[in-house]
Amino acid sequence: MDVKKPPHQFYNDLDKANYELCKFSFLLLSFIVKCLSFFSDEPALFKDAPISIQVIGRTLEEEAVIRLGEIVDDALKAKIQATKL
Repeated sequence: MDVKKPPHQFYNDLDKANYELCKFSFLLLSFIVKCLSFFSDEPALFKDAPISIQVIGRTLEEEAVIRLGEIVDDALKAKIQATKL
């Protein structure tokens, strides 16, 4: 019954602003991850630190959100494995 909406067709200006904010948040997250890799020689700084990531997506794109979560999870697990070696 639901029809998949084409990407980048916004309902209104608020919808577009929210989308742009999410794009900015993703870029900011990428920057933070790069900054944290600078401290990778000091893992004790991050021991028992909480990790929280919120992934959001557009309507009917749940599969993409789930896949992105899997990518982030795999990257974190690989980083943890690399630091244990």
